[in-house]
Amino acid sequence: MTEWVDFMILPLQKFMPTVSPLLYEKEWKRWALGVIENSTIAKFSPPDPLNFERWQDWAYYFNQAVRV
Repeated sequence: MTEWVDFMILPLQKFMPTVSPLLYEKEWKRWALGVIENSTIAKFSPPDPLNFERWQDWAYYFNQAVRV
């Protein structure tokens, strides 16, 4: 997850000027909640990370919704 976040920071910056890095993979849901709460990203109806056990599944559906 931390590598995916590092890769996604630049594409996400077109929606939100500041994207925090993820330091600890176990905190991925908190990071993801912060991203989907951004008003621009929320318009894409991204999936709620609390509905996923695996970050890979959430990231897949997030990418499908937001098309980054």
